[in-house]
Amino acid sequence: MWRNGTKVVTDTGTDRYVIDAERRRQRGTAAHNTVMIDGRDSSEVWAGHRVGRRFDFSTHRRTFSLTETGLEGVDELFGSGRHHVELRWHLMSGAEVEIACEGHELREEPCAICLEFGRQETGRVVSAVFDAEFPVRVKWQVK
Repeated sequence: MWRNGTKVVTDTGTDRYVIDAERRRQRGTAAHNTVMIDGRDSSEVWAGHRVGRRFDFSTHRRTFSLTETGLEGVDELFGSGRHHVELRWHLMSGAEVEIACEGHELREEPCAICLEFGRQETGRVVSAVFDAEFPVRVKWQVK
């Protein structure tokens, strides 16, 4: 997401191809601006570039709306039972945005953002972490 020519929300990217713990973290679902259910990655990754089976994406639908005040999103999670849900928004260093997630508290912590090969800088990640009975609908905004 860009605002007035400045990138504010970003995927964390990758700065290496060597297979190590940092590369695995960079490829994991938690390093992306999406939903993580029950602590599971959305796809099976291994080696440096391999991706295998994917999580059943029919259980998650995300829609966006651009409004006068910013970006609004809705995550719909289908299925049944109680699940642990994590939504993340990775922000560039110095990004001045306001994030709200209807009905949920947000937490913020530093995260690595890879700007190019071999170069990281510290950004921040804002997360909404909660348990919910499925199906569930979560509305959020980035202003």
